[in-house]
Amino acid sequence: MGLIDSAVRTITCNGPECPHTVTFDRREEKQTFDAPGNEWMKSVRIIQTVDGRNIVYCSDACEIKGVATGSHNLPTPKKIIDAPASSASIQAAAAAAKRAEEATAALKAGAPVTIS
Repeated sequence: MGLIDSAVRTITCNGPECPHTVTFDRREEKQTFDAPGNEWMKSVRIIQTVDGRNIVYCSDACEIKGVATGSHNLPTPKKIIDAPASSASIQAAAAAAKRAEEATAALKAGAPVTIS
């Protein structure tokens, strides 16, 4: 989670492989923001997605990397495709796989292979 509010605040960049995170007492916010090494906190941006998720980035570079990972996209539900499988179709698929495996082995051994 990128932003947690309580008596203390934690700000963490959600960019992939970004090390920026800081936890501080809310009463010392100004001193924390002004501390050396915390310059990134002055450019923090929070992106709220359509489904209500908050994503926090410390810089343009982290935001671009985050967008590239697809983290802004809505999660797509997994689809289960129910295909009728008969014994004959399973046996035919197994036979085709066995023929392909034998053809690969023959090619690797240098034997001529006929493609039909």
